[in-house]
Amino acid sequence: MDIEDVIGKYTGHPVTWDDLAAARRGDPVLQTIGHALHRAAAAVDDAETELAGLAGTLIHRVITVARNLDAPADQPVPGVNPLGELQAAAVRFDALIGQHADRIAHLRTLAALWRQANATMPVCRPGQATSVDLADALTGLGLHPLTPAHPDTTAAYGQQHGGRRLDVSVNPFGEPGVEVNAGHSDGQAATVAWTATFGPDTPAPVVVAAVRAALTLHGADEAEPATPQPQADVAAQVDRYVADIIAAIDGDIAEGALPGSVACFGDLHTYLDANAYLDEAGVPMPTAAGGLDIIVAVQDEVSRRLSAPGRVHCTYGACAYPRHDHTTTQGPDGGDLDEPVAMFCEHCGQPAHYDEKLRRYRHDDPATPDCFLISRDPR
Repeated sequence: MDIEDVIGKYTGHPVTWDDLAAARRGDPVLQTIGHALHRAAAAVDDAETELAGLAGTLIHRVITVARNLDAPADQPVPGVNPLGELQAAAVRFDALIGQHADRIAHLRTLAALWRQANATMPVCRPGQATSVDLADALTGLGLHPLTPAHPDTTAAYGQQHGGRRLDVSVNPFGEPGVEVNAGHSDGQAATVAWTATFGPDTPAPVVVAAVRAALTLHGADEAEPATPQPQADVAAQVDRYVADIIAAIDGDIAEGALPGSVACFGDLHTYLDANAYLDEAGVPMPTAAGGLDIIVAVQDEVSRRLSAPGRVHCTYGACAYPRHDHTTTQGPDGGDLDEPVAMFCEHCGQPAHYDEKLRRYRHDDPATPDCFLISRDPR
């Protein structure tokens, strides 16, 4: 994929690989927008690739029908499918055209944000105090890079000294800016003493100065690793949290707040705020000792259980989610039926449904492999 061609073609404004690479080393806001712009361009390219392939298939089928009609009486006639040559391929083609247009609109919006951010925000570079590189400055103060507790958080840094802990999150939960949390930890639980939030327009030196002051106030001149909990205790904690979360998910599925087709923790975010499950189960905050590792372990185990073989998923006649339609009124021959019947994928024959929330078709069983017509997570 040539990202420069895709962005230039649909936005009229050139963005180069060098521009995006420079943003990754600079201002957190530009970093976030640049990452989103890259993904949006890749999504447009994926839609175009699928459209081109499907267009070739449709053209071939139409040509087959035309050759069948034009063939003289004394020559072999190419066979034509009596159930219809286009069938679901034409529906998929039209859906892809709409999806392609939506992705182009998204790309143009991000490109406009990119131009505005470059015009109004200085890119942070290593060097003078007026252009401090935030990541280098934080590690220079003794903070250590951490795995962000939330996938949309760009980066996280932390330091513990005795019972005192300081954490810094860049673009927490995908919101532009920086969040600083200071608190106390006894190795089992953590208490947040105060939180400071800085908007995306805050100069990086100001953020660094605040972190330096917080370290001084907490007497954390030297970093000290958090005291790890015994592995058995952590595993038991994770198992309790996961059991509570799975029970809450199953309850929401039964009430119709979630579809039974969710297959991982990331799927939950598509339909609701999945972090609420963590809060209600009492999962430690990222600022707690070992909190980040516990959150990651809980999310991974929830994903494993949701996708485990044998887990019941929603299907025709057994789905409480109101925005799923597991029926069709089109028969195998393309004709209209008097009554709706269970929907099956016209390519692989697996049970399927239409998800109104996602605006696309999906196989009922999330473990079913993607096929020509249905992809679980098309880009």
